[in-house]
Amino acid sequence: MPRQKRSSQVLTKAEIRIAGLNAIDPNLDFGKDRSVFQLVLLSNKLRSKLTALNEAVAVADATRNEVEELEKQVQQLSDQLLTGVGFEYGKDSQEYKTAGGVRIRDRVRKSIKTRLKNANTPDAVEKAETN
Repeated sequence: MPRQKRSSQVLTKAEIRIAGLNAIDPNLDFGKDRSVFQLVLLSNKLRSKLTALNEAVAVADATRNEVEELEKQVQQLSDQLLTGVGFEYGKDSQEYKTAGGVRIRDRVRKSIKTRLKNANTPDAVEKAETN
């Protein structure tokens, strides 16, 4: 899910205020860097930083998408290779275990008693009734 681009209400208000101040006097200056010109400069700086931030977010989103796609490709190839080892040497072989699989004899299976016991729990009965 892509990140949301950032906007600034402060910048929007400042642009409206600049328009109003320019209507009064474009050269309005109260000293100590309190002028319409200074407000325009800071607004432009904020706008450029917001643009840079949004571009960086877009790049980060694109990179994340590329990483997720590569993860899928690596997972798929890994699974295919494990399946190939299972086909070539058998799923109960030491080679299959070495490749990262779980040998058939090493799998822990629940006993019939445990499966029946779990099937009679209130949660299991409720799930069976809803299905």
